[in-house]
Amino acid sequence: MQPDKEPERLLCPITQVMFKDPVFTEAGNTYERDALLELWRRRDDFFDPLFNRVLTSGTVRPNWDKRREIQDFLAEFRTYVPEGWESREVAAPAAEEKGSEERSLWHLLALLLCPRRQWMRVTVMAIGSFAGGVGSLIVEFTCLSEGMQGTWPCSQLEVVLKKFSPWLVAPLSVIVGGLLFGAFFGALAAVGLVLYICLLWLLQ
Repeated sequence: MQPDKEPERLLCPITQVMFKDPVFTEAGNTYERDALLELWRRRDDFFDPLFNRVLTSGTVRPNWDKRREIQDFLAEFRTYVPEGWESREVAAPAAEEKGSEERSLWHLLALLLCPRRQWMRVTVMAIGSFAGGVGSLIVEFTCLSEGMQGTWPCSQLEVVLKKFSPWLVAPLSVIVGGLLFGAFFGALAAVGLVLYICLLWLLQ
């Protein structure tokens, strides 16, 4: 006896194949375990595909109700092999999936330092460009004042200016200013990020 159609409620939203090892996330949606973990690995993030929402952890748990539905379906159609299955055998579930899928302190740091969202990358690049531009202007105007010409880095720029063309010194002053200004605010941002990560880690 063959079914007219596989029940849609027994199909994984990711693979559109009947569940073999159904698990649910903290959002409450059920997926095939291997398909969900592979999706997370490719995206390098824990998110719920149906809700398209980032999850706080990668913990998944077996959906026992769904497994019973699948077993009842197979019991009703004793010779039927679901599409995409190699056999009628149902995988034994793990109690819980944790370990490497949990957000660690280093994982949070990687997410913050290497954002995947395009608008975040654009924001970081814009802030970096702004810091470089402002820093170069600070160095330029500071070194133009008579009282600062003998201090570092103005003294070094003055030495370089006497040896090389101003066309070479101008880009150098921009680079030096950007590095100094960016390093100062980068240090402040790094301290803020560490405090933020520690706070998230403690609240988990």
